[in-house]
Amino acid sequence: MIRCFTKKRQDSWDVHLQQLTGAIRATENRQTGFTPNFMVFGKENIQPIDLVLGLDAPNRTREQKELTDYIKILRETLTEVHDLARENIKMAQWRQKRDYDLNVNCKVYKVGDIVFKIDSARKVGVCPKLKAPWKGPFVVAEVKSPVLYKIRNKKTSEVVHHDRLKLSQIRDLPVWTQRLKKRILEQVERKMLEDLTDKEEHCDLGLDWLFSNNEPMLWEHDRTVALHSQTL
Repeated sequence: MIRCFTKKRQDSWDVHLQQLTGAIRATENRQTGFTPNFMVFGKENIQPIDLVLGLDAPNRTREQKELTDYIKILRETLTEVHDLARENIKMAQWRQKRDYDLNVNCKVYKVGDIVFKIDSARKVGVCPKLKAPWKGPFVVAEVKSPVLYKIRNKKTSEVVHHDRLKLSQIRDLPVWTQRLKKRILEQVERKMLEDLTDKEEHCDLGLDWLFSNNEPMLWEHDRTVALHSQTL
């Protein structure tokens, strides 16, 4: 609203701040369904147009009531308004999630993939529209979750959401990316071997246990067959 209003008044925008704030407070919010004035005071403030058209009579009537009655009405009104606002916010959140899910594009990366990260950082004196939008390259070092990935470059590492990454299509990549990729894959393979070794060492059941308990098992089997034969 401020940008639209001050489009032709950029040299005197601060003079009109009171008018702008009054307009914002009297404008219905899309998420809550009520104006900020109604959310805070339980009623709409009298606007200049109300005085001109004589639309402020209901507000005057309310202000002329007993103070205790007015406080009771105000409390009930605010409670009802805030309950409705919470329901409207939930509906707005559901709509926003639905709209986001319709356009979401889940990207899956593997350990060792070469990716670029979108550069959203802003620096003083640098126009964001004139700088490169992507930063990198990086190597995917670990899959934290279906949407979170740990990426590394020569010096640092960080955890990034998949929405901020894209797979590299560049053929002539720096040599260090291939070296880092190889080192990461070797670390992953070494960890997998260590995990398999630990599982084998902690396994309680094996062939030795089976053969050491074979004789009692056969004896019980022969005894069961003998009893069954006697019964017949």
